[in-house]
Amino acid sequence: MKEKNWRGLVEKDRDIYDNQCMAMMLLLRKEFGQRNLHSFLGENVKNPRAIQSVYGFSGYKEFDKNYKRYIADMSDIDKIPDSYLTPK
Repeated sequence: MKEKNWRGLVEKDRDIYDNQCMAMMLLLRKEFGQRNLHSFLGENVKNPRAIQSVYGFSGYKEFDKNYKRYIADMSDIDKIPDSYLTPK
């Protein structure tokens, strides 16, 4: 989403979007590694298929299924050790 579109959202929707982005970055960093995350962020600007070339997903539908699973797993806070959320 472009910044001007984000600014056009009501505050509640901006917060939802920001939280979803944070969760996506956490998924990509913790589940697939920092090197892949940096590669994805650098390549995504010029390659709309970076999710395939960097992470090996067949497309955004497959990634979305993994994201939804991850969010469900993260929703069970009792299963997440504090150390998981601590950057190293």
